Amino acid sequence: RGADVQNCCGSHYPFGNYFLWENIVTQESGAVHVNLLFSRETPWCRVESELPGQGRVTVTMHKGANLMVRLPDWVNKKQVDVRIAGRRVEVPWKGDFVLLKDLKASSKVQISFPLRREKRKERFMGHEVEVDWLGDTVVGVSPGGAVLPLFGS
Repeated sequence: RGADVQNCCGSHYPFGNYFLWENIVTQESGAVHVNLLFSRETPWCRVESELPGQGRVTVTMHKGANLMVRLPDWVNKKQVDVRIAGRRVEVPWKGDFVLLKDLKASSKVQISFPLRREKRKERFMGHEVEVDWLGDTVVGVSPGGAVLPLFGS
């Protein structure tokens, strides 16, 4: 069974990683889009993510533009704190994106939100397990597995 999982998609990992990396930050129609909350340096901005430890991301603009930052769909929009140069600002939302208009080059935007913590039953390879989530990160699985447990106690 292990070979089925290991070899079915192995050659596709490099492609997936490339597309993930290339689409963390994109630029379209005069707006910079932060699509995934990973740290990344681009010609348009620098993204510094503190996930998975904290629900905070800082974007420093390299060029003036509108900025759209996508937050996970589980984030409570009422609990999101957005600051530009340290000043709290109210911002409109466009779906799951925080929308900041007319930012100048060198503008520093910090977006903070509480991480969800929940335990959920999940099915994995025909087995039901309880998964402990912190934000989008799995921090525990129960039962842990007999041969090679991925999470310590």
